[in-house]
Amino acid sequence: MTRLLVDGRDPCAFSRSTNFASLRRVLNSGPYTAIVRGADDTTGIALVEAYDRNAGNGAQLANISTRGVVERDENVLIGGFIVSSEGRGSRVLVRAIGPSTKSQVPDALDNPELELFHRNGTAVGYNDNWKFAAAFRDRE
Repeated sequence: MTRLLVDGRDPCAFSRSTNFASLRRVLNSGPYTAIVRGADDTTGIALVEAYDRNAGNGAQLANISTRGVVERDENVLIGGFIVSSEGRGSRVLVRAIGPSTKSQVPDALDNPELELFHRNGTAVGYNDNWKFAAAFRDRE
């Protein structure tokens, strides 16, 4: 398998901050929705990204990235993507970042939380503070 690099770096190799939210999953074909909220009801600007970790080996999702304002209640950041895995699961990485953008984006979200849902409404995963969560390991 070819190693996935984004701007020459492994997107799984985060900065020293633990205030990223990230999920690595094996997903079946279909549409998915990633929702970013601020931990403890905080607000700010965040980025949600999805990568196919099978890059270079029949990848079915190149990348999607959405930046927006994360507010409270119904005003969260939502990014959607579609996986086409032709009968086998596709390994993906979905992450929500904010803290590492502070130097360019003064109103960046300090501590994003990430939820992932299949189109049928089934929760696929949740993560806050990626480094300390078992949720970061691959799961089907």
